[in-house]
Amino acid sequence: MSRLIDRLPAPEKVREKKVIVLSRSRVGTFSLYQALQLLGYKSYHMAESVERGILHMAMLEEALRCKYLGAGKPYGKPEFDKWLADYDDNKTCQSEEGIELSKQDTVELAKKVKALSPRGRLLVAKLEDGFGWEQLCPFLGAPIPKTRYPRGNAPQEFQRLANEVLMPRIRRAGLVAVSAVLIPALSVGIWYYLKATRRH
Repeated sequence: MSRLIDRLPAPEKVREKKVIVLSRSRVGTFSLYQALQLLGYKSYHMAESVERGILHMAMLEEALRCKYLGAGKPYGKPEFDKWLADYDDNKTCQSEEGIELSKQDTVELAKKVKALSPRGRLLVAKLEDGFGWEQLCPFLGAPIPKTRYPRGNAPQEFQRLANEVLMPRIRRAGLVAVSAVLIPALSVGIWYYLKATRRH
């Protein structure tokens, strides 16, 4: 079975990745995504997958299925280059928030990231110690903005985004799914009804 990513053309030019953030969801990643955008980085976050539509969501699903369910060859650098070709090269930020509650593979990944990251190219953030411009900007070599650090993952903001962006898309997908089942079932029902009434 061919993978969706294999059907995409190879990019003409792959931009170097500047920052890679490794973290569980709902631990400040959306705020960091917004902060990086304010600093001039072109960021990619789960929010981008949702905003960019079905292709990006399908690639995300496929990458997870290949990696964790053995549904195909796991994505490597060439696949991620296709998917994220026009995003910026890298320093790595890693959140350890909630790591003690995570599965062992998350703990192992954190150890590997620390071991593989060159000195000075890894920022390990513990959100309970506070995280904002003062921690991020010196690491990136960027001036600290005058604006307040974004709090996009605050419950109210998350709820607003869920209601305005996610829910309409879920409703649309639900309507498509219901239509795909309901219309054929209704058609078959009408056909049987008409067939039965013609016999009498």
